[in-house]
Amino acid sequence: MNKNTIKLGMVVLMLIVVASYFISGTYARYASDFSGNASVTVAKWAVKLNESEEDDITFTVEENENVVADRIAPSVKATANAILDLNETEVAVDVIVEKGAEFDSKISDLGLDPTQVEFKMEKETGGNTTVTGEISGQGTTKEPFVVKLPEGGASALDGTLGIKLSIEWKNLDTDEMNVKDTDLGKLGGAEGSKKFELPVTVKVQQHIDAE
Repeated sequence: MNKNTIKLGMVVLMLIVVASYFISGTYARYASDFSGNASVTVAKWAVKLNESEEDDITFTVEENENVVADRIAPSVKATANAILDLNETEVAVDVIVEKGAEFDSKISDLGLDPTQVEFKMEKETGGNTTVTGEISGQGTTKEPFVVKLPEGGASALDGTLGIKLSIEWKNLDTDEMNVKDTDLGKLGGAEGSKKFELPVTVKVQQHIDAE
C-alpha cells in the first residue's frame, strides 16, 4: 500500500469519527418517562333516615276523644315523620316515598279492603326541613322530590329533609265495609292479635338530569 492510500484511509477514518461526534450531539437530550394512576375523588354519599342508615318508621295515632289513645279505628289517622339527614352528601338527590310492594296485601290480610286505608305523604315546609338546596317535585316515582346542591353545585348538601307520612282508616260507612271493620275490631285491643304493620319505602338516589 502506498503512502497516498494510507493518507486517504486516515482522512476517511477521521471524517467518520467527526461525523459520529456531531450525530451523537444532535440526538442526545434529557429524557424522562413517567407512569402513574389518574385519580379523582368520589363524591360522598352520606344519607341517613331518622339518624340511621336503616330504620323502621314509627307511626303515632292522632288523638281522638272517641277512641282510646294509641288505638286506630275507622276515621282515625296515624302519622309519622321521616327525617332524611343529607349533611355532607356531595350529589343532588331524588327522594321517592311510596307504599311498599305488599302494602295492599297486608291490608287484605287484616280482612279489610285496600280502599279502606288511605296513604298520604308530603314534604314538611319547616321544622324538620332545613336543607339548604332547592327542593322541587312531589315525592312520587314519576315526580320525585329533587334536592339540588346549593349555589349550583358549589358545596355539599347541608341539613335535613322532613317528610310527613299518614295512614287513615277510612270510614266508608257501607254495610259491607261496616262488617269488615267490626270483624277486625273484635280482634283488636290490648290483648288482641291484630296490628297495622304496613310497608312504606323511602328511596333516595343520586339525581341525574334527563338528557
